[in-house]
Amino acid sequence: MNEIPRSVRVVTAPAYEPITLVEAKLFCRIDTDDTAQDAVVTLLITAARERAEAITGRAFIQRDMELLMDDLPTDGSAIELAYSPIRSVSYIRYRDAAGIDNELSGSPDVWLLDSSGTPGRIAPLAGASWPATNGTISNVRIGYRCGYAPVGSPDNEAAYQAGMPALLRTWMAVRVSSFYEQRESIVIGSTVAETPRDYVDGLLDGLKVIRGFA
Repeated sequence: MNEIPRSVRVVTAPAYEPITLVEAKLFCRIDTDDTAQDAVVTLLITAARERAEAITGRAFIQRDMELLMDDLPTDGSAIELAYSPIRSVSYIRYRDAAGIDNELSGSPDVWLLDSSGTPGRIAPLAGASWPATNGTISNVRIGYRCGYAPVGSPDNEAAYQAGMPALLRTWMAVRVSSFYEQRESIVIGSTVAETPRDYVDGLLDGLKVIRGFA
């Protein structure tokens, strides 16, 4: 696959988090009726989820993303979409060699989406190729939805959390409580023993997305 300059931006931020504020407070040993630290704990929950996503290459709550590329692969190869699982692709837009804006028709008419692999991929139909572009910066824009789907209905916080991997939820709860207890970057005059890595960060090993393997 050609290495083409690319970046990803969040279009619609996640509406929920993989663990609740109540769960995080229990791990932090904060009484549930004590709301004085709610803002701090909420911030730590989001930070822990974003860190887990950076480590694993997954999106744990559904959101809309946009992939920006300078070009489409000239060899017709597949394009990897960051942050599995991929739910759908809403558009593929590009500026052609003549400088005219275009949008490709959807799957399976012009391109195919492999949403079951990790990472997810899109590719032109067999024997076809991607159209030529003018190769300017962020010339290609691919909009897609990614993240774990809610379990059941309605689409609410409980439905999303029901589909979260237990490994992720445990890792986040441990990290949030650790961040809460140690909010400074330097500890003076203390002896610290870290919990073994195979228990903490090792919880995420089974969730990591391996590039080039589907």
